[in-house]
Amino acid sequence: GWAQGNNDRKDLHLLIKAFCEEFSPTEEVKLLVKINNAYQHPNFDYNQALHALVPSSHAELVFNSETVKTEVMPYLYAQADVFCCISRAEAFGLTYLEAMACGLPCIATKYSGYLDFLNDENSWLIDGEMKPATDQNPLYEGINWCFTNVNSVRKALRNAFQNKDLVAQKAKKSLETSQNFTWKISAQKLKKIIEEV
Repeated sequence: GWAQGNNDRKDLHLLIKAFCEEFSPTEEVKLLVKINNAYQHPNFDYNQALHALVPSSHAELVFNSETVKTEVMPYLYAQADVFCCISRAEAFGLTYLEAMACGLPCIATKYSGYLDFLNDENSWLIDGEMKPATDQNPLYEGINWCFTNVNSVRKALRNAFQNKDLVAQKAKKSLETSQNFTWKISAQKLKKIIEEV
């Protein structure tokens, strides 16, 4: 999603800004952005926001706002070398785990439920500052989010781009880690907890 521009929890505007600042049009790099329109705020026009955010000269950006069926998602992930979502907060972070199961290391903030499976061996974790949530939804009242900065994101993107061997190592670790979080294993853990109660 990218429902609220600069206030959005996923911080997509910061990722796009960092990518455009870090990479020149001559570098062989591409940012594939999947936007889920289901969360689109009725007063937010992401095309207008993109035009304001993206400079006239930039490395390749591809935007996909089409509905993608679950069985097609592995093919979407297969187009990438790294999964990058610098969300300010997540509950569990299923998309990170899906990417890892497809052999992708992740770039993410160092905060949220996904730290149960993301670590420095399989990901690039970016530090940030804890601040009150910017979303006005009552669900986030009194909640803090992790806000990172453009330079930290640029550094992680560049590190992944320039270190293909490190990407391969982290990809291998990502795939291994994801095998501990399959639906079957999760169901077995839940069953065991229920039986103990």
